[in-house]
Amino acid sequence: MTKDKTSAGISRRTVLRNLATLGAAAAAPASLLVDASAAHAATKCHGTTPKSALQYQSKPKGSHSCSNCQLFCPGPSSTAMGTCKVVKGSISPKGWCSAWTPG
Repeated sequence: MTKDKTSAGISRRTVLRNLATLGAAAAAPASLLVDASAAHAATKCHGTTPKSALQYQSKPKGSHSCSNCQLFCPGPSSTAMGTCKVVKGSISPKGWCSAWTPG
C-alpha cells in the first residue's frame, strides 16, 4: 500500500474531494429547510375558513375574545388586527368566533 492510498485503494485526494462535495450538499438542504420552515410559519397563522362559517364577530362574547384564544396570532400591537390559525382574513383582538379555544 502506498502512502497516498487508503486501505480500500482510494486516493486521499478523492476522499477529500468527496467529503468537500458532501459538505456542500449537506449545507444546501439546510438552507432550503430554513426557507421551508419560514414559509410554514408564514402560512401557519392564515386560516382558510370563512368568517361567516364560524359566526365571527368583531366584538367579544362575554370574557371570550380573540386576544385570549390560542388560535389567534396577534398583530404588531395589542390593538392591531391579527390573524387566526382557523379563520380567514384579518381578525380583531376584540373579536370572537365559534372556534374560540382558551389560550
